[in-house]
Amino acid sequence: MPRYLISGKNDRGQTTMEAVKAPNPDEAVRRFKARGFIDVVLHSDEVLGQMLQPEALKRLSPGELHALGRLSRWQTMGRMIVRVYRKQWWLFAAAIALVLGRRIIGVPWNFLDTLAIAFLGLPAAIVVMGEFFNPARKYDRVMTYNAWARWAEMLAALPSVRWAVPALQYAFHEAKALAGLGRIDEALDRVKPFADDPRTPAWLYWGQLADVYSSAQLGERVIECGEKAVENAPNNVTVLIDLAMSLLRYRRDAARAKPLLEQARTYEISDVILPFLLMCEGAVALEEKKPDQARKLIECALLAVEKYRHASPLMGAGVDRMHTYLALACAASGDSLAAKKYYRIAEPRLKAFDATDLIERCQAVIGRGGN
Repeated sequence: MPRYLISGKNDRGQTTMEAVKAPNPDEAVRRFKARGFIDVVLHSDEVLGQMLQPEALKRLSPGELHALGRLSRWQTMGRMIVRVYRKQWWLFAAAIALVLGRRIIGVPWNFLDTLAIAFLGLPAAIVVMGEFFNPARKYDRVMTYNAWARWAEMLAALPSVRWAVPALQYAFHEAKALAGLGRIDEALDRVKPFADDPRTPAWLYWGQLADVYSSAQLGERVIECGEKAVENAPNNVTVLIDLAMSLLRYRRDAARAKPLLEQARTYEISDVILPFLLMCEGAVALEEKKPDQARKLIECALLAVEKYRHASPLMGAGVDRMHTYLALACAASGDSLAAKKYYRIAEPRLKAFDATDLIERCQAVIGRGGN
């Protein structure tokens, strides 16, 4: 059963975060509130709920898992170093007292002092050295290739993380890279074994398959997969938003996308998903010829997503999608300077993904090259 990260205040006003086991986010929030918590915030969507395994919770607390999604690699390393020092603080305090005490009484520096200083620096050295062998670092590199459509490099780098990535996730990463290289038949063969796997939720399979077709630039197939995902999980916020965005991206179909977003609003929305819901609502407003409303919504989305920029290299691609639609909204509202600014930010990503339709749409209202 999935696990969802949820925080709230108890009757003493203290904020608590837990990983709540429940069939869906709404039920997880209901169970958490039933224990007397208020100001409840959902921090993970259905996809993360499926991926959050008990093994991870044994190594890190829910609060640490939540915080790590907001930190860069260097910030993560700093947090780990602090964690080690706090855990054995009395030993390090004793080492500091030893060195200071010997200085106070005038004892010459010798091997004992050097040993104490080395001991003080040991946690930092271990964390920094461990970073070079950390599978998360290698995985981030793979996701960076993914985020910039560098499919050949992604495919070559994937074997280095195979042992650390669940089979389903690995297969879809591999399929996405193959599809991006134009090898769609091979891509589909990679993920076919999971189509009827009872351990894989149908909505998750179709949602991941939509990503595969997206990298192959087969928009209509992306929409078909999104529709299958919604059929299998009509109360799943993630798949509702994904289908809505596909309809807006490939068909500019606000009439179909809007009800999906309204339906999503009837369920619990995680703080990691909220920015993308706002962005989709902004894209709907743009297609409905309401550029000022669109701009406001997408600006809110960018503000909300800022704290997640370090969660994954893929977040950068999502942020640049927001920049693209914000450029279009600014252009439609008559603010050409802002439109050019946001288009220049998004343009490298659009070119990397060969998003010709979006590039041409932006250039039609902004000017070629955003100049």
